[in-house]
Amino acid sequence: MRIRPADITIDSPKLQDPNWFKAKFDDWAVQYKGNILEEIAKDGQLNPNLALWNGENWRIEPGQARWMALYKLGIPDQKVIVIFSDQEEKHFEQLKEFEHRQITTRAQLEECFLTTKWEDHHGLGFFRRKFSTYFS
Repeated sequence: MRIRPADITIDSPKLQDPNWFKAKFDDWAVQYKGNILEEIAKDGQLNPNLALWNGENWRIEPGQARWMALYKLGIPDQKVIVIFSDQEEKHFEQLKEFEHRQITTRAQLEECFLTTKWEDHHGLGFFRRKFSTYFS
């Protein structure tokens, strides 16, 4: 649980509160017209989460509902794309024990996503809008 939503610690009581999960899952259902728990239980994690350094730790942003569903389903491993600046690279050392590869091109990034396209608003589209300069 090295990478998690910003306001969650390993011992957070929120992780034991079904209402905390419900609000996020309900929002996801409205936006994506489905049940994230059922979809991940059936198909696994189709799209990665995004992790950014917040000055103290790695946080999931966006992808919190996906993180919560994986946590709730007891799936310990997640696909995460970590983005960091040259100044933040030293913090990536905390994650080097996990399987990883460097992604530098749009084609490599697109391989990580199974259900979204570059033109979409979410998923790859989020990267297009916020981080396209990282990917040639």
